Amino acid sequence: LELSVQPGVSQEERYRLLHVVIVGGGPTGIEFGAEMYDFIEQDVQRLYRHGKDAVRVTIVEAAQILPSFDRNLQQYAEGRIAQRSQMNLVRKRVTKVEEDGVVLADGSKLRSGLVVWSTGVGPRPFTKSLDSLKKNGRQQIIVDEYLRFRRRSARYIRHWRLLTHPK
Repeated sequence: LELSVQPGVSQEERYRLLHVVIVGGGPTGIEFGAEMYDFIEQDVQRLYRHGKDAVRVTIVEAAQILPSFDRNLQQYAEGRIAQRSQMNLVRKRVTKVEEDGVVLADGSKLRSGLVVWSTGVGPRPFTKSLDSLKKNGRQQIIVDEYLRFRRRSARYIRHWRLLTHPK
């Protein structure tokens, strides 16, 4: 914000400096985007009246936002983002982060003054190695409402219990 109001800063550079790109549409990325939007609406507009319309927040997510939540919450979040004039959801994959923005899988570039990397983490090697447990497409172990995992092989589970809970 401070750099954008310095003398000699071009309109194009001001626009770049006031653009925040958040990579990752999980809970952290969406929450950070919402907080940044509130900051823009409540504080920036009061303190930086001349640049208030140039401040933008873009969330970049290649897949579904909030993937660990139910579809109703995902749709609610997407609707809220769409309602906000200075917030945008881009459904593309980021291939590179550069000094002045991010490059998307299609070769296009989102120029920005701030990039926040908020992507999820992949499964641990131990979780990947548990072939006998049922997993979803993201390699997360599927559990029931009591957090019990579903077994593919009872023999493997007995072996695992002996290794982790010897008598």
